[in-house]
Amino acid sequence: MPCRQPSRKARSSAPLANGASHRTPNSVSRQPAVITATIILILCTLLLGSAMLKCWFVAKRPGTNTKCLMSLVLLLGGILISVYMHWIGQLSDTFAPLMRTAMLIVYPIMLLASVAVSTLGRRELMADPENASQGEDQGTYAAILALIMLCAFCGSIAVDLSQRY
Repeated sequence: MPCRQPSRKARSSAPLANGASHRTPNSVSRQPAVITATIILILCTLLLGSAMLKCWFVAKRPGTNTKCLMSLVLLLGGILISVYMHWIGQLSDTFAPLMRTAMLIVYPIMLLASVAVSTLGRRELMADPENASQGEDQGTYAAILALIMLCAFCGSIAVDLSQRY
């Protein structure tokens, strides 16, 4: 019968050696996520802001249905506001519940406003089709995208509530 001896491992007196867990403060452990979120925020601001500015300038042209273009501005603005709220919520644990609550209120309101303004613009186009030469497609796409995003938003809330309760 072989004799078994307990294995001897070298032990260190260093505080983090020997498998001791190291706890970093939240600000240090979150730093890469915050940097990534900030880069995404800057890119979203540039892209969505330039698209909103382009819609604004096109809406100033004569013969353009302003309501249809403003519906697209509302849709893009709602997306940009939600990205900012998510970013602010990631910065601090104290702001996260407030930003989630604000996003639950602001985001669907912006989407519904986009659909409503697009519908009003489309009704104007139907009443006088020769008067407006631009904006019809933007209003249609804004309404379709807003309804898809609103359905996805409501679906994610329903899934979250079903998992909690």
